[in-house]
Amino acid sequence: MKRQHRGLWLLTGLLGLATVGLAVKPLTVEDICEGSLAGRSLQQLQWSSDGKRLLYFDPSAESGQGAFMSVDPHTARSRTLLPLSTLKGKFSSLAALAADRAADADDFGQFHFAPAESRLLFVHKGDIYEFILAGGKLRRWTYTQPAELAVEYSPDGRFISFVRDHNLFLLDTTSGAELQLTTDGQPDLLYGTSDWVLEEELGLDRGYWWSPDSRYLAILCLDESQVPGFPLLDWNDRHATPEFQKYPKAGDPNPVPRLYLFDTTAGELVRLPLGGQEHHYLARVEWTPNSRHIVVQTLDRPQRNLHLLRLSPGSSEVNTILTESDPAWVNVHDLLYLFADRDELIWGSERDGYMHLYRYAFDGTLVGQLTRGEFTVTAFHHTDEWKEVIYFTANRDSAFDRQLYSLDLKKKTLQRLTSAPGTHTILMSPRGEYFADEFSTAVTPPVYLTGAMTDIASGQAFFGTDTVVYAGYDFVPFEYVTVPADDGTPLPACLLKPPGFDPSRRYPVLIYVYGGPHAQVLAREWSATYFLWHQLMAQQGFVVFSLDNRGAGGYGKKWEQAIRHRLGEIELADQMAGVRYLQALPWVDSSRIGIWGWSYGGTMTCLALFRQPGVFAAGAAVAPVTDWRNYDTIYTERYMGHPRENPTGYPECSPVTHAGNLDDPFLLAHGLADDNVHFQNTVQLVDTLIQANKPFDLLMYPRQKHGIREQSARIHLFHRLTDFFKTHLRPRQ
Repeated sequence: MKRQHRGLWLLTGLLGLATVGLAVKPLTVEDICEGSLAGRSLQQLQWSSDGKRLLYFDPSAESGQGAFMSVDPHTARSRTLLPLSTLKGKFSSLAALAADRAADADDFGQFHFAPAESRLLFVHKGDIYEFILAGGKLRRWTYTQPAELAVEYSPDGRFISFVRDHNLFLLDTTSGAELQLTTDGQPDLLYGTSDWVLEEELGLDRGYWWSPDSRYLAILCLDESQVPGFPLLDWNDRHATPEFQKYPKAGDPNPVPRLYLFDTTAGELVRLPLGGQEHHYLARVEWTPNSRHIVVQTLDRPQRNLHLLRLSPGSSEVNTILTESDPAWVNVHDLLYLFADRDELIWGSERDGYMHLYRYAFDGTLVGQLTRGEFTVTAFHHTDEWKEVIYFTANRDSAFDRQLYSLDLKKKTLQRLTSAPGTHTILMSPRGEYFADEFSTAVTPPVYLTGAMTDIASGQAFFGTDTVVYAGYDFVPFEYVTVPADDGTPLPACLLKPPGFDPSRRYPVLIYVYGGPHAQVLAREWSATYFLWHQLMAQQGFVVFSLDNRGAGGYGKKWEQAIRHRLGEIELADQMAGVRYLQALPWVDSSRIGIWGWSYGGTMTCLALFRQPGVFAAGAAVAPVTDWRNYDTIYTERYMGHPRENPTGYPECSPVTHAGNLDDPFLLAHGLADDNVHFQNTVQLVDTLIQANKPFDLLMYPRQKHGIREQSARIHLFHRLTDFFKTHLRPRQ
């Protein structure tokens, strides 16, 4: 018999804890927003450059002060590399540190390990520091008023690259000399960094890329001179002054991308050709392992054509490897693997209706489709080029799960490597010898496991949440059901019933909705506050219901693209099918059905109340888009098209158009500093409701962004949500 997971108690879930005869402990909003119930998690999980150790930052280590840790994948034993308290202590003794900096050593940026893990690189209050692990020495590299951003090591560890004042610099760690690579950067011309809309909607979170041999840097330049600025105000200041965020709303001019190449050997900066794609979105940049080619993904503005280009240092030639086209839109992804020993690649495409893997030669010749079936490949991890085995994550065996699979390209054999139902987020070591698995379910917080790829079943847990903290809360399990849509399409849904559920009683129902593209409410993964608050509401006597409508992610292209040009319409129709399903249940009180959601879910809540008045006993929307003309270009135009292409769809699909129909209790909440869904959306909706003489409740959270993360604000919000639905849905205990 194989050895079981060390710490298997973490994987058994929380539900069994209520069956041991403990008194039921009531959840409180403070429980779910403050303490340890939300689960412990790690930060900056990464493999060492030799793939022999797993490195991470544990904020709970050293009595909650935090520490950098290392894990041996053979034994899953952790050891402390550097307590954060030690690092902070070095600041008080660093002679060159200004007094005001020494007073507060909590403002640390992203950390990076040097290739040999002997040095640790980080930014503190805008300047670059390096800690020598072996000698315990702290070195300060920069002393500038402008902050250093996007700091990282070159692959060989010789250089530190960073952005200052919108220009890219190199710092030679052997001589201490700085080299400025670009000179004309300014607030409207960015070198080496992405911008808000590209990072938020395309996941482009960086602006330069080192070649593996450390000779070249590919550098993104964004011309934002024509992009409108949106004012964000801090209303708490006595004289509120606006901070302008570059934010292109649907139909506005976008940032114009260019790509440059810097040769550290020749000291030359040249602009790279993109074959006429300069005014499109630049979505991805990646080097081949031999540093001979740069592979670039560009996307046209309608997002219906994605081009995979191959560029080479020293050449003006642009080779188009392939083009993905779709009359609706093409989803940008990270399913790209570039072979080290041959001019081939593995690429993800939805051309057969699901995201699958294909093998191509660099000249664009299709070698073959590697995966197929009615499932979605969600992540690509590694290729063993010698054995010709690939590793990827997919939802092949359940649309709600993410499991790790291997595919032998020679034998054409597919094998599932992880077994526990839920979501496995895999990080494989550089050579594919070891794995790290962040595993969670809908009712189990993350547990982290590691081990050898040759025996994943014997992987061992090295970090997780001690589930004894959940003892006595009497959490209830999800029940999964299928609801028929108007046209008969089966819609997946789930229920949480109150503890001690009595089918002879009639219960109020709280519907939680998201409904937007890519997201999947029914995915079996830990959702922390949402899961805990829904359990709290179940304890309060509510049935909690959720449904994945068409448009949601994880069910294939046809399912997702059903929303094209009509955001909110088919989603609402599917959600109403869920309402009719609930109304037919003998233990549901149809007069006491409420609905709530956040972001896209807030938009859906508004549409449900405004377009189906009288159906819901109450609804609460947090940070909703209320007019699609207010949202950003990339997201909105992907699904709705350009406003001039869809002049009737934009107003028809916007909640503000239908707000005059409101006939039910309505709670609206928004963060005043929301830089994603601007507070402007709530202002315009409030104005419309006032003009229509409609009553509503309004919550505003100063200095809070889209997620309303600050603890006191979050506690206040969830208390108000709890009280609002208890008042209007009247659960009986």
